[in-house]
Amino acid sequence: MQLLRSLSLAFVGVGVAARDANGVLLCAAALRIPGKFPPHAAECLALREGGRMIARGG
Repeated sequence: MQLLRSLSLAFVGVGVAARDANGVLLCAAALRIPGKFPPHAAECLALREGGRMIARGG
């Protein structure tokens, strides 16, 4: 999970990568979520998006 947050911008950037037990990349996604969030909330958004990515099947 990667997180880009800037107080001067009105969005957070979220990057999510899913790997198997051997560390092989299965799928990855990056997106911009509009709004200003404290770090803990932005990390929760990243977890949510990771769950959505897995639910969609990658």
